[in-house]
Amino acid sequence: MIVRAIFPYPNAKAAVSDVVRGCVSMRRKPEFFGKCLVPHETMTPGFRKPVDNVKGYVKSNMEQSPQIGDRITDKSSPPDDRTISDWMGPKGFKHWTDLRRWIEAYYPGVFVPDWIYGGKKRGWSLRYKKTKAFCTLLPEYGQLSVLVVFGGVERQKFEERRPAWRAQLVKLYDEAKTYPDGKWLTLAVSTADDWRDIAALLTMKRPPRTGE
Repeated sequence: MIVRAIFPYPNAKAAVSDVVRGCVSMRRKPEFFGKCLVPHETMTPGFRKPVDNVKGYVKSNMEQSPQIGDRITDKSSPPDDRTISDWMGPKGFKHWTDLRRWIEAYYPGVFVPDWIYGGKKRGWSLRYKKTKAFCTLLPEYGQLSVLVVFGGVERQKFEERRPAWRAQLVKLYDEAKTYPDGKWLTLAVSTADDWRDIAALLTMKRPPRTGE
């Protein structure tokens, strides 16, 4: 059954825009029923004056609205904390700040993170590198992702510990692409298990040393 509720929007166009943003935030794909928009498994707003071509309008807005995992692509300057917080949301930004603090605590004075711009597709990322890359933090829309590149030595270490890794991590590792400089593994951080995986991978890649 489709439940239609009347919301106090000034017009149908404003209501559709709000529903589109809601679909994005809930990571749900919209479905269309006549002139109404229904997110999966959610109630549906109805409209006092429906947009004539609601499907076309919403499709246009979905193309323009940021999607989960989108990068910050304004190349005019590296993003500041406020921009990152607004883009990632409270949960994603907390993971961002917690991981940065973790790196500073376990590797004090080792890294000077630098912002790099990877073009309109990859956007901005924060790289931690000494003589070689340690990890790269990706401030994505709604979440934090971390890129770790594994050279030959790190891949051997990973294989030696393969039985101990989580099945989800092994699957991501096996599916990660390998380039001349190593295997590029990107992990989205959203759970405690993700955190443990990241910490274990980074300490395997570069063990912390007292006084380092």
